Amino acid sequence: MNAIRLFLVAVLCWACASQTQPTGGPRDKTPPKLISSSPAPNQKKFKGTSVELAFDEYVKLKDPKEEILISPSIGKDVNYVARKNKVIITPKRPWLDNTTYSISFRDGIQDITESNPAENLRLAFSTGNTIDSLRISGKLKDALNPTIPAVYTVSVYHADTFNIFR
Repeated sequence: MNAIRLFLVAVLCWACASQTQPTGGPRDKTPPKLISSSPAPNQKKFKGTSVELAFDEYVKLKDPKEEILISPSIGKDVNYVARKNKVIITPKRPWLDNTTYSISFRDGIQDITESNPAENLRLAFSTGNTIDSLRISGKLKDALNPTIPAVYTVSVYHADTFNIFR
C-alpha cells in the first residue's frame, strides 16, 4: 500500500515539472545614464588623450562617426570603442591646446538590450584655463533697410577663409 502511494506521489511530481523558455521579464524602456566621465563635465586643463564615459548599463555604438558630433572638429580619424558599460573616444591627432570642446552624442550611444539612446547627452571640457561659452551676441542691422529681414544668415569664420559655407 505504501508503495502505491509513493508511486502516485512520484507520478504527480513528475507531471508538475515541465521545462519552458523563460519569459524574459518586462521590456527595458530606460535609456542608459551617464555615471562618470573623464574628463568630467566642464573640466578645465584636460591633458588626457581619450574621452571615457561610464554608464549604468551595457551600451553599444550606433553610427558614431555620423551621430557623435565634436566641435571644433578633430578630423575624421577618430576611434570609437564601446566595451561593456564604457565608451572611449580617441582622436588620432591630439586635442588642441587652450580649446573648449563640445561633444553632442545624439543617438550614437544606446543600451545593448532595447537600443534605447542616451537622452540629451552632451559633454564640454577645455584643454585650457577657461570654458568658452560658445556664444556670440550682437545686433543684426541692414544698412539700406531699417527692418530686419524674415530670413537671414549669420556666419562666423576665420579672416583667411575664402568659402564661408565650408
